[in-house]
Amino acid sequence: MPGMNLSQTSQQPKKRLEFGQHIGSGMLFLVSVVAVAGAIWGGLSYYDHALAGRVGETETRIVMERQDMPQDKIDSIADFQFRIDNIAAGRKQTLDPSELLGSLEGAILPGIRLTKYACDAGKHSIEIEAGADSFRTVVQQMTAFKRMSNVRELSAPVIRRNKEGLIDFSLSMELAGSPELP
Repeated sequence: MPGMNLSQTSQQPKKRLEFGQHIGSGMLFLVSVVAVAGAIWGGLSYYDHALAGRVGETETRIVMERQDMPQDKIDSIADFQFRIDNIAAGRKQTLDPSELLGSLEGAILPGIRLTKYACDAGKHSIEIEAGADSFRTVVQQMTAFKRMSNVRELSAPVIRRNKEGLIDFSLSMELAGSPELP
């Protein structure tokens, strides 16, 4: 029979397109990420608004408490705070000889023998006597002390060679400002 096609055509049943297949899995992921980001943003926005409300309430309460407080209590609180600030400032200005010695130990070079240490807290000064093996070592030690941030003036009243051929010297340091040395 002419014109007749004897091959069997396989007819497959038509597939139903599901939602994920129609849009694509990438688009579904993108939509879910945007939804999660929107939920996080909304939550943070709500938290920020709630926090701003609490801050406003607290500020209002502080203003009301200040208005209700008698002036003599305010004056005593201010006086107490002033005294605390003065005590803290005075504490920073006092010299602790043992702390200063500990700080100076870090700046003492090898080959220097410290024989005497004196600290005058009222004058903010330190006197040391030491020995070294050469004049060069003495100059290097003076340079190390001079580099310290709180040393304002440095002098060497005595530098002499002793009977053994070593150098005995004394240094006088005047400290500036805060007593803390590096």
